[in-house]
Amino acid sequence: MEDTQQKRQTAYKITLSDIIKGDYVKNEGWEPSYIIDPYGRHVSRVNILATMISALEINGSSQSFTIDDGTAKMLVRSFDRVPGLDSAAIGDLVMVIGKIREYNDERYIIPELVRPTTEDWLAFRKKELSLLTPIVRETPVESIPQRVSKPVEDIEDTATNDTETVYLLIKELDKGDGADIDEVIKKAKNSRAEAILNTLLMEGEVFQVSPGKIKVLE
Repeated sequence: MEDTQQKRQTAYKITLSDIIKGDYVKNEGWEPSYIIDPYGRHVSRVNILATMISALEINGSSQSFTIDDGTAKMLVRSFDRVPGLDSAAIGDLVMVIGKIREYNDERYIIPELVRPTTEDWLAFRKKELSLLTPIVRETPVESIPQRVSKPVEDIEDTATNDTETVYLLIKELDKGDGADIDEVIKKAKNSRAEAILNTLLMEGEVFQVSPGKIKVLE
């Protein structure tokens, strides 16, 4: 149970409007709260590309600003020092990775990372999001036999475990100047290792410090 509670959640690429429209599920304790988005995903961590439209405001132990991704606006509120936040300014296009929270029926993001990005990445993100297909439930959920959902959960768990393995391998092989990409792929012993690396790079979980070298964002 402890391992499950501490498992790193996927930072899903999503629009702010879909965060607002999603059904919010509040959990207590170590189990993360999440939304169920229009695509059926349980989203607790997000990867957002948006424009910073208000200056950083500091109020006691918290700091906040507002972002707009063209579909909606949302508050980003932090209670700790966030990498990249001090260098962000109004009008900047930024990547925000963080957790979804809700207070008084208002949703906001607690950031783990804020970093500048480009219009090229924004255009690519829009193409990625356009490929998502909303779920249409024609059969009531309660009428679906339990044996049907179990293989899907197994597949998701396997994919998550594969990603976690590659992520931890990058940390293990990094001796200070980054982990060698070829070595990570070789030692992962997984045919999907290269695709997993590309996904981690796109989601901002890791970054390339030099040609052929990657690091985990911490």
